[in-house]
Amino acid sequence: MASITHPQVHVWTRHEYYRMAELGFFEGRRVELIEAR
Repeated sequence: MASITHPQVHVWTRHEYYRMAELGFFEGRRVELIEAR
């Protein structure tokens, strides 16, 4: 029987978000930073 895994939430920091954008992680995707901390 297959086990069910639930997604884990990761709250990205503003630094992580901008770094991922620099690396092209969001290329071709619409993304939005909702609440910068």
